[in-house]
Amino acid sequence: MELTSVGSDLIFLSLLTLTVCVGLDAPRVQSRIAPAMLFWIGRMARGAHRGQVGDDPVVFAARDSVSLACGALVLAIGLFAGVQ
Repeated sequence: MELTSVGSDLIFLSLLTLTVCVGLDAPRVQSRIAPAMLFWIGRMARGAHRGQVGDDPVVFAARDSVSLACGALVLAIGLFAGVQ
């Protein structure tokens, strides 16, 4: 079993856990956050596989414009869900 396949499996399991936990309280929020998180986590995994992420994924995510945009999108979805 390759480490890459285990990482991919963990990505989908973490997203499933997020979807179930958030979906219990706010199903409308969960359905909007999940695609953004899937895109971002998949992009981070692909970047790590290609050697673009480096040693610290947190530093990479803080400097990466696409990661920041995904974070802003998830934050905006959460804020707008709280307003409704």
